[in-house]
Amino acid sequence: RGVRVVALLHNAFTVDPALRALVQAADCSIVHIPENRLELIANGAQPEKISLIELGVERVVAPDPARARRQLGIPADQKLVVSFGFVQQHKGLDEIIDAVHKVRARGTNAHLYLVGGVNSEDPTSVEYLRALKQLVQQAGLQSCIHFIDGYVPEEQVTGYLTAADAVVLNYRSQHYE
Repeated sequence: RGVRVVALLHNAFTVDPALRALVQAADCSIVHIPENRLELIANGAQPEKISLIELGVERVVAPDPARARRQLGIPADQKLVVSFGFVQQHKGLDEIIDAVHKVRARGTNAHLYLVGGVNSEDPTSVEYLRALKQLVQQAGLQSCIHFIDGYVPEEQVTGYLTAADAVVLNYRSQHYE
């Protein structure tokens, strides 16, 4: 009937019958990343009917782990565990501290970096951070549990995540971020 259909798709990460019907009926589909373009093709879109318009966000290429460790001053012989985000009870940071303690008791040179500060919107966050620091003190883990409190710049967060042997996000609830 002369109406042109353009579909702007922000997330296309799976083969889906409804997505297949949409991209096959559309005159043009727009995606923001090359991976989504491939997903549309997997869903039956004709490649020539897909336009890639990247978002105005700079893609950051993470440094290699050895370089990230050097930049952060973390020795190569440490097994590095990182947890990132606001300090909140539902994230189970106390259990991560306990796990690192147990791993160390078995002879592994594990260090935990808790990267992030309190959440000003969570009234229990400050007290939870105090309790975590007390737990570390009582267990004698001050040399291997490191609190990187407060706001942490994106490039530093990327460095910790890149340097890590394991990233642990120990959610104890259905509240995911």
